[in-house]
Amino acid sequence: NGQVDECPRRGQVCEDGGECVGEVGAPCGDDAECVGTQGLACSDEARECRVRDGELCEQGADCHPGAECAVREACDPGAQRCYQAKGGPCTENCDCSDIWLCSDGGRCVECLDNQQCGVDDRNTCTDGGYCAETLALGGAGTDVRYDFYRRLIACWNAWGESNEMQACDILNFDETFEIGGAAADGFGDLDAEYDNESPCDEGALMAAGFSGDDIDVLDELFGGCADLNLNRINVWWQSRITPGSTWCLYYAPQKSGFGFPQDRRSAIVVDACDLSFIE
Repeated sequence: NGQVDECPRRGQVCEDGGECVGEVGAPCGDDAECVGTQGLACSDEARECRVRDGELCEQGADCHPGAECAVREACDPGAQRCYQAKGGPCTENCDCSDIWLCSDGGRCVECLDNQQCGVDDRNTCTDGGYCAETLALGGAGTDVRYDFYRRLIACWNAWGESNEMQACDILNFDETFEIGGAAADGFGDLDAEYDNESPCDEGALMAAGFSGDDIDVLDELFGGCADLNLNRINVWWQSRITPGSTWCLYYAPQKSGFGFPQDRRSAIVVDACDLSFIE
């Protein structure tokens, strides 16, 4: 009746006019079910009333998934607002939290040019806006497949516990490929590597200089070899790598597309270098 709390759902309040609407965290089906005067909207992902991007907030849980409650002094000094985190959608820099920049592709990213990357090895800005290390792989006298495996291992070891998308490497492949001492015209994708058992041949890997720890990481990435378990695969690699090509390695904390029963999982992603966001 506008005076006594008769609302049926958790977190709802009675607005003037006798309408029950949700505060932050209340379940919802559309924006009309949330308190509009508090800058709330119904999150499609959380199915809860959350603070809209750019509105005042008290904590991260108030914001839509993928956004952060933060102070961005350059945009609104001293005010805590919901800003998109790295990889989130944006139209200008002040849509993004912390030090992230809004790219031409409409995503909050690390960099727009090389000058915005650090002084360590990850000093090149990818076309998608992430700082990465640039490396050359392949050439005569080196096994390009094993060199590639070493980069998968390094990427996982560096970022396997991160909760943010990361770019590891920009890999420029030589025009000459050798695998197992013979000329080759390419290798991969993931299914092809399983077919030839390259990531599972421990004897060959050890002979090529891989340590026991390296082999354990490959086992983790490729889902086990002796007892292949598709639910444990932590690599997303869908294209064959050929001489003269360029590919990027990314770490994604919640890569989708793996299917039942765990569609999303942390993974190393082998893909083009213009990605600003990984679903």
